[in-house]
Amino acid sequence: MDGVRKMGPGCADDGGVTSRRRVLTPGRSVLAAVAVVVALGVPTGPPAGAVRAAGVHVPHVTVPAGLPSHLAFGVAAEPPDLTGWMPASGVPWDYAYTYLAAGVNTGNGWETWNTAAQYPLWYAQSAAAHGEVPTFPYYMLLQSSGSCNGCAEAQRDLSNLNNAGLMASYFADYTMLMKRLGSGTWGGITGFGGTAIVQVEPDLSGYATQAVLDNGADCYGFCTGQGDNPALLGASVASSGDPDVASYPNTYQGFSQALAHLRDLYAPNVLLGYHVSCWAALFDVCSSTDPSLDVTGLAHTVASFADQAGVTQVPAGTHPYDLVFTDVADRDSTVSGIWWDQLNVTLPNFHRWESFVAAVTATTGKGVVLWQVPEGNQYFRTDDGSAWHRQDNRAQYFFEHPRELVAAGIVGVMFGSGGNGQSTQNTDAAGDGITNPPAQCTSLGVSSGQVCNSHVSTVSDDDGGYLRLAGAAYYADPVPLTGGGGGGGSGGYLEVASDGGIFAFGASFHGSMGGTPLNEPVVGLASSLPSAGVSGYWEVASDGGIFAFGDAGFHGSMGGTRLNEPVVGMASDPATGGYWEVAADGGIFAFGAPFEGSMGGRPLNAPIVAMAATADGGGYFEVASDGGIFAFGDARFQGSMGGTPLNMPVVGMAVDCPSGGVCGYWEVASDGGIFAFGAPFHGSMGGTPLDRPVVGLAVDSVTLGYWEVASDGGIFAFGAPFHGSMGGVPLDRPVVGMAASA
Repeated sequence: MDGVRKMGPGCADDGGVTSRRRVLTPGRSVLAAVAVVVALGVPTGPPAGAVRAAGVHVPHVTVPAGLPSHLAFGVAAEPPDLTGWMPASGVPWDYAYTYLAAGVNTGNGWETWNTAAQYPLWYAQSAAAHGEVPTFPYYMLLQSSGSCNGCAEAQRDLSNLNNAGLMASYFADYTMLMKRLGSGTWGGITGFGGTAIVQVEPDLSGYATQAVLDNGADCYGFCTGQGDNPALLGASVASSGDPDVASYPNTYQGFSQALAHLRDLYAPNVLLGYHVSCWAALFDVCSSTDPSLDVTGLAHTVASFADQAGVTQVPAGTHPYDLVFTDVADRDSTVSGIWWDQLNVTLPNFHRWESFVAAVTATTGKGVVLWQVPEGNQYFRTDDGSAWHRQDNRAQYFFEHPRELVAAGIVGVMFGSGGNGQSTQNTDAAGDGITNPPAQCTSLGVSSGQVCNSHVSTVSDDDGGYLRLAGAAYYADPVPLTGGGGGGGSGGYLEVASDGGIFAFGASFHGSMGGTPLNEPVVGLASSLPSAGVSGYWEVASDGGIFAFGDAGFHGSMGGTRLNEPVVGMASDPATGGYWEVAADGGIFAFGAPFEGSMGGRPLNAPIVAMAATADGGGYFEVASDGGIFAFGDARFQGSMGGTPLNMPVVGMAVDCPSGGVCGYWEVASDGGIFAFGAPFHGSMGGTPLDRPVVGLAVDSVTLGYWEVASDGGIFAFGAPFHGSMGGVPLDRPVVGMAASA
């Protein structure tokens, strides 16, 4: 990152080093997004929901043991803040972080900040005593002294990485950190031994990724080839002479994996974080306004590089990295001039960035820590855009939308100013006490309307006290990383073909109609839900015939009954274990479930193509091929694509029902485009060439993401785990739908 974020006693800020984020002109496929309008403010208690518990592998991401079982927040904190601002804020923060910086061979590095290199030991002990997980961004390579000290940041990093003498000092420095954080006794000093996190070299992996992707502009002669492979970038590892890493190759892959090995040797209690940058794949997701940016493809590129560098792929006997770190910016929007649209209509915006993170987590399977989030806000009059009182809207949005973060695989959020452009801090860094200049209204950060910082602060924090206020509100009801909303699913899914064949992925197979003669083709599938006390699924044919498997009970059907229009789908009632069938004219046929109304007998602009039930079974939605939505019972209309020109017809829908809240929903078109109403957008296949059209959609209630399924059985996962698919496998009949497993 730019300069030194955290300096130890007696050290100077190396502010002359500037970050180089290389951005190319996009030329990728369209990633369409239809946004949900939201507002910023102080949360009054976030909705429940989310992904997983600590120490448990749930499909989507893995959260290491020792970390909180809820979406956890923390802040950058100097040692005095651990006993001062943090407890005084009244917020039970889960994380506290401090930089380890200033170079390995300069005489100013962290080892010199306290006697016998005990700075991280004392910091970890103090943080843990107050209930916070100590976190250390290890930012030592750039500010070390090598042969390229006057070079730009990327070149200096890669030059230092290939300097054998410098790297000998580097591995010795890193080993000392592990000794101080591990449980062993070294030099007469017993280490910390508790849960701690070391975030390895923010930005370095981004420069390394860029180097192998574009040798000509970004490698500076240190690459042996071009491609998304960390083994193609040179590094001094075995050649450094450090005996502990002698078996690791002289590549970036070897360097990154060697750090995991040293952790295993000296501090197996330490969790390693690998940093993934939103600009690493040559296109900057965090700032781009180009709607054609292939965000999912870019995420897969950087995640694949990370996997090969040690996030999932390591030599036998080496434990991989435990977490993925990422950041959104290193300064407030007032300083950078880059604003994300909180309404998620124009670019850049939050939903597109969340789709990037979700794709990273889907590829790596590791939980993401969102780090060094700018601390400015548009809430308090204190933040008027002046020095130390800059404005930004990301802290507010993240506190207001915790379920969106969890759905993307984010398990922790850490706030910090980044130290650039006199950005806002949560303490009184300006030394100006309580300030409340006149309120301002601005259109920055919103695609329509204005935002006004009209609230009066009563504390001297440079952010007006927003972090302590919002943090206290959040921790009154934190979002758990396990369980979550209605709408079905427990991580796996089922595909159904028109001949009744069932294909189960991460789900139990209970039987199918595949190979059995049918009067009419199967057109839909629904899973039973644990809340109804059964486990199984139903298939429905176009004549209304129902086929029940597993513990799913048969409650009747329209099979053998004359219909005005064919049945096109079905939904299960999570309360009763019954089900509904829906016909193309909107007629509803209820079996073991309450009838709440229908569009049967009413004029329609376009035929009904699917239906979905609310979480409590008290209502349901019908969706037409033109995107029109019709709500019955306790289902609430949140908007639709009805009346809006579409590239391709809508073919399915799924609901998002937060616990105790109103259900939102998604529509999916045959080209894979997703339209979100009252539900978070995680990404789509819209604008991406497909082998076969999309035919259905299902929501994963564990992650609150969703899957699209194509007629060839291909699965496209957004904010939900990929378990496999029939894509590329010869089928007797096309896939016609899917359902999340019970």
